Amino acid sequence: MAEFSASLAQLAEPGLGGLLIQVLSAPVALAVDALPFLLSALFLVRILHSEQPPSRLAWADPAGDRRRAARDLR
Repeated sequence: MAEFSASLAQLAEPGLGGLLIQVLSAPVALAVDALPFLLSALFLVRILHSEQPPSRLAWADPAGDRRRAARDLR
């Protein structure tokens, strides 16, 4: 089914693009084409700024981590 959808999109895309250019004009068609890329970039920027780096305390005591793990296994 996925291949059928991809094939159909490849067949219909040039015709729909030409229709969009005829109906709206080339600059508007380019703007419509660029809109999903802009939205994607905005979402990616939002993700990158919302993540915090891991704290340094998480890696401060590896020997202590081994001791806690050994204690938990008992």
